Amino acid sequence: MENRLIAIVIHHRQENFLKEITTALRQLKLPVLIVDDASGGAARNTIAEVVQSDANIDSLELESKKGRGACLKRALVKAVNDGFTHALTIDADMTQNIGDLQKLIDESEHLPKAVISGCPSNTNTASDDPKAEYIKKLHGLLNALNACSLEFQDTTCGLRIYPLDETCEVINQENCGDGIDFDTEILIRLNWRGTPIKWIDIAPVPADRPINNNFSQENTALLISKMHARLFAGMVKRKPKEAAMNFINKHFIINRRD
Repeated sequence: MENRLIAIVIHHRQENFLKEITTALRQLKLPVLIVDDASGGAARNTIAEVVQSDANIDSLELESKKGRGACLKRALVKAVNDGFTHALTIDADMTQNIGDLQKLIDESEHLPKAVISGCPSNTNTASDDPKAEYIKKLHGLLNALNACSLEFQDTTCGLRIYPLDETCEVINQENCGDGIDFDTEILIRLNWRGTPIKWIDIAPVPADRPINNNFSQENTALLISKMHARLFAGMVKRKPKEAAMNFINKHFIINRRD
């Protein structure tokens, strides 16, 4: 069955690049849903202008600010209810390279049951900030622990294509976070259920590009900490012995004798 793909743009007061992003998505002949996290003001006017410019662009506005994860959950459930099979998610702040969109789309056509997740070759933030670098490494270690896999890469990149049936099943059955923690949590919970994750190298954002991502470091650290605690509790409730043995067998036992 051919993929029915929609692009979902998550937005909160980041209207500067909105026209550029939606133009690129429409050039790929994708319908677009802009999800606005209660920006109001000038942003609302820009969104209205973009929507009016193309019948294949729609918008969904949250009445009060709920967070990135809440926006994604609302949009993904709406997409599957509207008959789409897959959703490409991208942020409105241009922290991802739109030149790589076709690579993800092609891979999703080849692997329709997998999450296709962008993985930047480098970032603008961690290398010059020892604290950020430490947090990134700790985050990666906890991802490996909770997923029982060393294969997880950058789980904070929001450029992805989700298979909607599998993803919305997790959303409907699990208490995934409403903030930036959603991006990591949904991947690990999908991994637990056997959904493959394909990592695609994407180009880094130019270092001189101004970025407005609306996330405070302190609030992000708190959300991520709570998320890892939820996931660890869930991992322990799953068959911990079996998961641990699979992890050890896969990554550490090199020479086995049957």
